[in-house]
Amino acid sequence: MARGVQHFGAFSADAAAGDVVITDAFQGVPQILSGSADAINIYTSAGNNYVINSTGVDATTLALPVLGVDDNLSVAIWSASAHAHSVTLPSALLYAGGGAKTTATLAANIGAGILLRAWQGTWQVVGSMGTVSYS
Repeated sequence: MARGVQHFGAFSADAAAGDVVITDAFQGVPQILSGSADAINIYTSAGNNYVINSTGVDATTLALPVLGVDDNLSVAIWSASAHAHSVTLPSALLYAGGGAKTTATLAANIGAGILLRAWQGTWQVVGSMGTVSYS
């Protein structure tokens, strides 16, 4: 059984439960991506916990967060297959402790992943596992 706060009755189906799931991506039930060019939807009620389990490389796309509206929203993207999946933004607003980038490429390892937080219209990398390259 998948785990998360919504499964333990900590919240009813109200705005508070939604706030927890969108600000802590790991509280949401993992959503499986299995295509070759999946678009990540950051506005789902299930939360933003994504697991890529495709048979080849998945070149995912991620929209930019809305400045001031999406602040503190988080997105977790992890690999369950040994392929170098990528996450591409429409413009260079991905920050990983250096200059702005448009793409994060995960290592071709199961368990490689990235945790992002929205802040002022940008995505900030707050954690990663495995080697992630940015371009």
